[in-house]
Amino acid sequence: MTIEFINFGFIFCTSIRLKAMKQVNITINVPDNKFDKLITFLSENFGSISVNQMEDFKVPEWHKEIVLKRQKNATKEDFFSVDDLGKKIKL
Repeated sequence: MTIEFINFGFIFCTSIRLKAMKQVNITINVPDNKFDKLITFLSENFGSISVNQMEDFKVPEWHKEIVLKRQKNATKEDFFSVDDLGKKIKL
């Protein structure tokens, strides 16, 4: 954030300019031995960061059943090469 104070004789004006920033949430699986180095790098290069560490995520049984059923019923047409990803997904 940049704050400018401008003095026009007896009139005092203040303008505040905020740098354009985006807040993003990124999930990264980091080995324990590289975690501190990653946090240091992010802090030094991107300023303020926050870390929400998650323990192992447990997939519910009902969700596993859905995925297994989809895998069982999948056909060759349901799969495509990563090279064709741009053709299949429109952003």
